[in-house]
Amino acid sequence: MHYSRKFFQSRNFLLYLFLFSKRLMSTKLPAVTPATGGLSRNERLMLNMGLKFDVGLICGGLVSMLAFKKPLARGIGAGLGAGTGLGYAWCQNDMFLVDPVAHDNMIPKSFQAETDRVVNRVNDMIPSFAKFK
Repeated sequence: MHYSRKFFQSRNFLLYLFLFSKRLMSTKLPAVTPATGGLSRNERLMLNMGLKFDVGLICGGLVSMLAFKKPLARGIGAGLGAGTGLGYAWCQNDMFLVDPVAHDNMIPKSFQAETDRVVNRVNDMIPSFAKFK
């Protein structure tokens, strides 16, 4: 569909947005499936938010410890890292809610599956004698 500039400036556009957001919010997914490791959709989204928050907090904290001397600046750096992680997770969760089938690989299925994925990626990068078992 092609919409003119006038359409986006009209009341019909606001009505369209309202109706479209209602349709997005009414998207039904199975509550628990075997593929998700027993986690519901909301639990998977919260797990994604938690993991990205933790990674952002750790990375921001480490960078700020190396870059800044004062504790206030270090706290602000760690907070910026955590906020960046939460923002990234928010975008991923939003894309998952719009189209769950296409973006299913972005949201972790369970905590154990995510840790296994990270360990496998680290093992692929290091020599064979130093691999994690």
